[in-house]
Amino acid sequence: MVAPSIVRDIRDPNILQVWRSSLEAMRVAEEWVIIGYSMPPEDIAIRSLFLRAFNARLGRTNPKLTVIQRGKNSKTHAGYKLLFPKCTYRENGIEGFISDVGNENA
Repeated sequence: MVAPSIVRDIRDPNILQVWRSSLEAMRVAEEWVIIGYSMPPEDIAIRSLFLRAFNARLGRTNPKLTVIQRGKNSKTHAGYKLLFPKCTYRENGIEGFISDVGNENA
């Protein structure tokens, strides 16, 4: 996790290593769950990370992608659907997601 920041030196070796590891983990993962990230348009670096991981899967099927937000935000929803049209978008927060998963496994 890299905390949000308006000013960030993306050349910092620690951040670069976190991003490299994240890219590889996402590239091979069968499922992505993105919680509480609104994907603002100005955050080009994170958007690029998502797209590079998604497009570098080398013959793997696309990951099952679930986005979890608390409440309705049509701008955030539209942003995710633009990048990942087949994602599942939930607006019932992490509590709702956990409850839904618990009911599915009962």
